Amino acid sequence: MRKITVSNDFFAGVAEALKQGQTVTLLIDGQSMYPFIRGGVDQVEVVPYPSEDELPAWCCPFY
Repeated sequence: MRKITVSNDFFAGVAEALKQGQTVTLLIDGQSMYPFIRGGVDQVEVVPYPSEDELPAWCCPFY
């Protein structure tokens, strides 16, 4: 398995964009989620979640 290291600046930029209400789109690589997500083909869109709302239990069991 190939390991990819991404700088913390990338995650800080994503977090800041989400805080500003922007959507972040990531091109995914790898096959661990196949057939649901196809590496090198599919994109995942991360959208901001309103902080005043409660996350549903199914969304994040460790929340």
